[in-house]
Amino acid sequence: MEHEFDQDEMWSSLLEGRFSSVEVNLFYSYICETIRCLHSEVVEMLPDLAKALPTLSSVLRRKGRNQRIRLAWESVLEKLGLQEGDVKALCAFFITNCHNACYYPADQRQDYANDITSIINNVVKNQLLQRSLLSAIRIVEYRKN
Repeated sequence: MEHEFDQDEMWSSLLEGRFSSVEVNLFYSYICETIRCLHSEVVEMLPDLAKALPTLSSVLRRKGRNQRIRLAWESVLEKLGLQEGDVKALCAFFITNCHNACYYPADQRQDYANDITSIINNVVKNQLLQRSLLSAIRIVEYRKN
């Protein structure tokens, strides 16, 4: 029940749309990079299935039916320090904001790099979404270095 409440609260906060366009674009950009990272890490572990797994969505759909994909998925989540709920929260943000978000490349995000954690802590009230966004930033910034 607590998990369902957290999910409902997260969807409610996303649908309220109380983020500025800059915040949406920043969060969206980090989420895009994280989605790309998740997908590429799984495909790297399963090169023979690369053509059958062209997107993260294909990985998510097939992991329930294919043990190799599920094991690779779980390994990638552990490696990146993510939980299944984090991915759901990031995907939920992506889905609810992709129609009006713009992707900021790394050089454009650089202007906000020092403040991004405080921005998230100040504007994102849902704990699950907050944790997930902070994880996405950690993953993207770690991969850069």
